[in-house]
Amino acid sequence: MNEITEKALKIIESNPSGICQSDLWKILDIDSRLCSRIVARLVHDNYIERFVIKTKEIKTFLLKIKPSNEKTLKIIEDLYCDGPNNTFEKLIEEHRLLVNDTIFLPSYTQKITQYHVLEKPLKELLIEDLKNKRCSISDLAEKYEIKKQDIQNEITALIKEKSLFELGFILKRFPQTLSQEQKNVEYAYSIIPIPLKAKLFDPFLGFSLLDWNSYLSELENEIHILDKTEVIEEYINLIHTYWDIPFDVVEEHLSPTEFRFIDSILGPVPLIITPLQMNQISDLITENETVGFQLPIDNDIIRKIEGYIRKAIKKEFSDIIQIQYCVISLAEAKKFSRVTNQIALFDELNTLNKSFFTKLFTSPKINYIQLRDDQNNSSPNTRLPYNKSGNDNHNLTFETPSDNFIIRAEYNGSNQFSLFLRTNGRATHLFTTKNRETFSKIISTKKGRIINIIIDAEGPWFLKIDYPESNSIKKIDLASFIGNGNQVSNYFILTEGPKKILIKKFNIGQITVKLKDKSGEIIQVLDANGPLEKTFVFKNDCRQICIFEIQTIGKWFIVIRNE
Repeated sequence: MNEITEKALKIIESNPSGICQSDLWKILDIDSRLCSRIVARLVHDNYIERFVIKTKEIKTFLLKIKPSNEKTLKIIEDLYCDGPNNTFEKLIEEHRLLVNDTIFLPSYTQKITQYHVLEKPLKELLIEDLKNKRCSISDLAEKYEIKKQDIQNEITALIKEKSLFELGFILKRFPQTLSQEQKNVEYAYSIIPIPLKAKLFDPFLGFSLLDWNSYLSELENEIHILDKTEVIEEYINLIHTYWDIPFDVVEEHLSPTEFRFIDSILGPVPLIITPLQMNQISDLITENETVGFQLPIDNDIIRKIEGYIRKAIKKEFSDIIQIQYCVISLAEAKKFSRVTNQIALFDELNTLNKSFFTKLFTSPKINYIQLRDDQNNSSPNTRLPYNKSGNDNHNLTFETPSDNFIIRAEYNGSNQFSLFLRTNGRATHLFTTKNRETFSKIISTKKGRIINIIIDAEGPWFLKIDYPESNSIKKIDLASFIGNGNQVSNYFILTEGPKKILIKKFNIGQITVKLKDKSGEIIQVLDANGPLEKTFVFKNDCRQICIFEIQTIGKWFIVIRNE
């Protein structure tokens, strides 16, 4: 901006009620044509607003300074944020504020020339749209008047966050009919509920989408067939709790169907004996469309899918949602490799599929009757933090004092150690080992939940359960953490301002480091192969309680300090 233009801007800024353009050129002592060009430039660059007015029957322009982004955002906050449950931060977090045809983020620096506030979070609106009809990215971008990439990011986030699975839905996609002028294929999306029969008879979706029936005869000696009379009550309770399906509806559909139960890493799973009935369930899910993962799927995405599933197989699957996510991702990858005639890749994915199945269904057998009786006979009399050593089976029940807690276990024997968690009628397998090994995990839940922890062990073990107590959390500006293998740090208070994190892994192998807030939400994540020494910087906009979760084999070192 040159000197005369800057001077003009300052004059306009010093007149909050506005100044006539005919007065401006006189004050600047320049001719009216030059003044018009200066004003046009300031209007184009969004520094000022220009309004037509008449003074003494002569047409001229009133010039006013445009409010700054800070002033505009303050106006939005005053108009749309009216209480603790509807804050400006929440407005931004829920992607309800759209500015200049894009989603507003705190890092946005361009001049705000127009804005629109959505009545609901954008994610919720998109789910409603896709439940009602098939929509393309272009359709949704046009409806909400934002960029296609913003819509694409929201839909991708829906799948990555697994939000749809938690609600009992599947995202599907299929090619749109395009005009001859359009070269790239565009897809339309729709959201369908997971069919009731699939929820009841294929809760993992793998028998429908990944043909897991083909492994049953090959691995029959490793698969545990469960007594139907022993586990049917357990399974009905699980389905009722997880899917919120009434007991009578579950029993009504289970009764006429011929099935048996097999053991899985998350509990008893029904197996339909008649292939025709399983094919009918598969048809309900797939039809002639493809289950959606990401667009466009390619070899790079397939490698990411493979990496994610292999990592999950090495560790533990935490819940049905994670398994469904892996099943749908792998089904997409297999379909892509088959359609593109990549035979070697297709064979590789089939091998991964078998490993996936083996992990889920050849896990240690769980005594469901004992688990149920243990919980029924237990009262929440354990107080946290909790420390316990033992040599054999152990059971404890407690009421969660916060929205999450940390469970740490160490096994020093040579037989077997298994750790299970049970809440709301659901038994979850957390960890099993036959070697000296440690286990750490953050469990996200709700304050006031009744949690039952069951240890099935032969040999010495140590258990510690903790949660973020505000009076015991230390504030840090500089801290270091050192450890070996999978671990979770203590909670700490991370002060406001940019932070630099140094992560060092001393040996070969993968390391995943997650920095999480007190609710278990991921703030920052690093996923890399060692040996390595890596530093990254992130903006920490507010003072918050945090924790590190490290998953690896071997020694590691983390330092966090102010940037």
